[in-house]
Amino acid sequence: MSRLAIKQYIITQIAAQEAAIVNNTTTWTHVITMRQVPKFEKLGLGLFVITGPSRRVESRLSGSRGAGQKKAIYRMRIWMHAAAKDDQVGGDDFDVAWENLLQVLRTINVQVGITDPETGVQSWLHEIGENIDDTIEEPRQSANQGLIRLFGEALITVEEITNTS
Repeated sequence: MSRLAIKQYIITQIAAQEAAIVNNTTTWTHVITMRQVPKFEKLGLGLFVITGPSRRVESRLSGSRGAGQKKAIYRMRIWMHAAAKDDQVGGDDFDVAWENLLQVLRTINVQVGITDPETGVQSWLHEIGENIDDTIEEPRQSANQGLIRLFGEALITVEEITNTS
């Protein structure tokens, strides 16, 4: 089981669809992806997609103790954070980019093998984004910088299968 491998796979898939996410926006031309939560106050201008906290529930698929298969169902948070100088155009562009991101999450390739980038543990992704619960927060003014900060969160389901030995 590898939470890190799943985060890396999701971020890689999102980064590969950068043009689709910023399509029909004028405020941002690219997306910065992160698999770990950054210090938000240091991000500055830009459009960021981040894998946030997650929760995992494991269950055994075959056999008792020892060799077999396990299934892990994750509820993962995918965050989009942005800062813009114009509250109206920036807000509209954020809404467009958010819908584009949700479409990317709906169409990520599944039924693929993944490998943890740190430990080398291998597993199989069976499902990503079949269930999405999303929220866009109220924009926040950053008076000292004259910016508006925008934030959205998608809670997605990810299903992973792994062999145990």
